[in-house]
Amino acid sequence: MKIKHSIFFSFALLIQFFSKSQTLKYEFIKNCLIYTETEIISDLTARNFNFVSKETVNLGDPLINRSDYYTSKKEGSNDTAEVAVFINKRKSSKKSVVFSFVETDAFANYNMLENKIIAGLKKEGTFKSDKFDADVTKYSFDDNYFYYLFKDEFIWYIIVSNFKLEEHYFTLKSSK
Repeated sequence: MKIKHSIFFSFALLIQFFSKSQTLKYEFIKNCLIYTETEIISDLTARNFNFVSKETVNLGDPLINRSDYYTSKKEGSNDTAEVAVFINKRKSSKKSVVFSFVETDAFANYNMLENKIIAGLKKEGTFKSDKFDADVTKYSFDDNYFYYLFKDEFIWYIIVSNFKLEEHYFTLKSSK
């Protein structure tokens, strides 16, 4: 009887480990621009995120192009990623990290992070993004780090940047 309970308990722990291992923590989101590259890679690797070659990511997005891209997608799987992390640290003065969450199990992780951002950071306001046809809520930390939360179709985003993105990123470029 003890063996059955031990096996069941071990199996339950294993399932819980794999189901929660690909969630992101608030401390990671809040401090991602402060962490060294080694710390970021260690944290994401420990959470079973997979690195995707930079050459495969060229979506025409200035915050995503030339970024290190990590995904919760299992290697060899045709499923779409539930959580994706794009780390753009190519310019030493301008850094950004884009987190995307698909409306599946990852949405619960987004909700938890959003609640902690609302409780722990200073709200700067909400503005309309023509580029994404979305309302973007902006938060800040120490007036040096900016957090943008919005939804684009079926994907929720958190963008963390050490520079303001309102005009540079969220507006449509005119074709003058």
